[in-house]
Amino acid sequence: MEHKDSIVARSHVVGWVFALLGALSIGEPAFAAAPGTQGGPQYGYCWARAADGKKLYVSAVFEMALPDIQEHNQVMNAEFNKMLVQKYGSPAGPNEARSGGCSIAWNVPMAKAEEMRQFQITGERQHNAQIFDTGWTFVRTAQTPPPGPPVGGH
Repeated sequence: MEHKDSIVARSHVVGWVFALLGALSIGEPAFAAAPGTQGGPQYGYCWARAADGKKLYVSAVFEMALPDIQEHNQVMNAEFNKMLVQKYGSPAGPNEARSGGCSIAWNVPMAKAEEMRQFQITGERQHNAQIFDTGWTFVRTAQTPPPGPPVGGH
């Protein structure tokens, strides 16, 4: 019972932290640029956690283009998940949901975004999660869908 309680407590705290980060990363509805960006590069990383909380898959830090950020990182996250399935199989069971997304570190240098990534990894390690540091970065190619909602999407 203790183990279940610790997973619930951890998921509550981690969920709260990422909800806060997500709220901060959404920014203004117009998405012209986040306040104070002055057109500079924005950095972040993608991550996925298995529903049981025992595995964390995390990308490397990479520069995020504003058009992708404006569309709530849908294409970046979809490409990250596609890589996870191709390289690792599904990080969650076929009937399980998993949490994840792409986190933006607004208005900070790449090194600070890496600190945020390491903070998440350290937190997961403290709860005995297996870490898969994939090294993946988002690179738009001719085959990558353009920024925006998926075809037939919401």
